[in-house]
Amino acid sequence: MRMIPALALMLLATTATARDERGTRDAAAIAKMLDGKVAGEPRSCLGAPDSNSSSVHNGTVLFRANSKLVWKNDMEGCTVLREDDILQTNLYGTARLCRGDIAQVIDRGGRYTKGACTFGDFVPYRKAG
Repeated sequence: MRMIPALALMLLATTATARDERGTRDAAAIAKMLDGKVAGEPRSCLGAPDSNSSSVHNGTVLFRANSKLVWKNDMEGCTVLREDDILQTNLYGTARLCRGDIAQVIDRGGRYTKGACTFGDFVPYRKAG
């Protein structure tokens, strides 16, 4: 009977370590993308022409417009979003993502819905100078 609690503690410790490592890796990726850039005035919406690629880092989505401009969005209420997940959004009558829009989080490997996240403000980061 004592082995079950010990096994559970080992599993929790392993999960916490993996989560900490992923958080460190995500923070480094965000810092690298925003290096040398300065935050601007937040916008409530981001149009399709404002971005040509995106990446997900522990609840933060970075939309790259070009080498000088990156949009940062800290998803609200999002505890399930990881870098290898897929964000599925439904745009009705517009080609813009806006604050409050909901994105379904889909597991890339299993293709099942893990939850949903809400977009926050879109903050532009421009190259200084």
